[in-house]
Amino acid sequence: MNSYNVIFKGEIAEGKDRHKLSVVLAKFLKIPEEKAHLLFSGNPICIKKALSESEANALKAKLNTVGIITYVKASPPQASATTPVASKPVTPQKVATPITTPPVTPTKTKPVIAVKPAVTSYDELSKGWQKVFAEFDLREADKLGLLACAKHPAHRSRLKSQQLKANFVVNFNILAFLFGPFYYFAKGMWKKGLYLTLMLVMANIGIYMIWELFSGSRLLDRLLPSLNCAIFAVLANYDYYRYYKLGETTWPWMPKWMSSPITIITTVTIVTAGLVLLYLFEMGSNIHRIKSTALPYYNEYNTGDALDTYDGCDKILWEEFENDRGLKFVQYTCMVDRPTAVSNYNAEIKMLNDFYDNELLQPNAIPSYIENQRKQELSLWANHVMKPKRYNIIAQFSIIDSKVKVIFTGVEIIYPDEKRNITKSYNEKEFFLNIRNNTLMAGPVYDIKIPELNVDRFRKTIEDIHRNRAEMREDFSD
Repeated sequence: MNSYNVIFKGEIAEGKDRHKLSVVLAKFLKIPEEKAHLLFSGNPICIKKALSESEANALKAKLNTVGIITYVKASPPQASATTPVASKPVTPQKVATPITTPPVTPTKTKPVIAVKPAVTSYDELSKGWQKVFAEFDLREADKLGLLACAKHPAHRSRLKSQQLKANFVVNFNILAFLFGPFYYFAKGMWKKGLYLTLMLVMANIGIYMIWELFSGSRLLDRLLPSLNCAIFAVLANYDYYRYYKLGETTWPWMPKWMSSPITIITTVTIVTAGLVLLYLFEMGSNIHRIKSTALPYYNEYNTGDALDTYDGCDKILWEEFENDRGLKFVQYTCMVDRPTAVSNYNAEIKMLNDFYDNELLQPNAIPSYIENQRKQELSLWANHVMKPKRYNIIAQFSIIDSKVKVIFTGVEIIYPDEKRNITKSYNEKEFFLNIRNNTLMAGPVYDIKIPELNVDRFRKTIEDIHRNRAEMREDFSD
């Protein structure tokens, strides 16, 4: 009697969730769920054997109802070893006389480069990595790019909560975030780690150069290192998956010649030499020499550290100049823009009006305080400040006989509408004292002061007025 096997080739019905079906099959075959992804490798797997034809067809129909496509195949017949087979007598044949031929020189064959086959078992990995690799197998990351596999139907067909949970598993590696290229080297992906580091270094230099042209803000100093770490963290799991399973050492979009040791050594040498030359050029500039000296009169700070962290600036600019007499000097400019005074004035007026509309329209209210006193104060302040102004806080340095000299400190007040500028010089010691203490110095205090939108203080003022009036009424009633 013939027996039949039920074969599964990794096929499922269209529209079915591959992850859910892999869990079902794992339970049916009594294998761990973390190894269920191996069932979808494409190789035929016998999930039930030695069944009768009716049993095999019944199991096939049952699996087909849930979306698992299987095939019924007859078991190969086993040869019987009990019946002897008669053998024909062997008649002796004449042995042909060997013909002598000239010796053949062996030809040199090109060595075959072994290609690492795709790994189908993750038993050597930790449970955490098995979970990561199973998710990438579900998304077919061995065939698709990082962005493409993130949009794989098998992943996108799941519930949003399951998608978020899966993304959390594969999209961020905390160790790669903390250690960056060193994590890549430790995992054996030194080529990718090296190239990624070089690309980020070159990109950072370009971004810094462009940023310095348009902004003097130090925000980039804090933002870029975190961004670089995040790039390593996002790519690490995907890169390690392809390295472990496919033996991939460089990205598919890179030319093959870039993976050779000679190319890597040449690239590293060129980039390193360029960075050294750039550093030496920067170190030799007068701007760097000025920044690295002690702050005049207050030696506990470097000049660059003190001036670059001054909070009063909206933009910082360092420039080198040469005057008509050939004197070279470095100018530090801290630009303080004051157009925000208009928005702050309007914001406080709106706050007062809202407070009046919501809380002061009641018996014994005092709207005159808003309508007259406070609005009048703000109007007087606004009339003085509303004109667009910009303050340039300036410090000029020169290097004379290898010594840093301060040649000017002051403030330039710019009136764009009136086409006039006013330059005020400051005493050096007072100027650098304000820089050290981080206090504003651009013009009179009332010119640069920002109104305080302090609702609690305003409410207290109203309550004090109410209380004073109530006390006055009590005094009169007595």
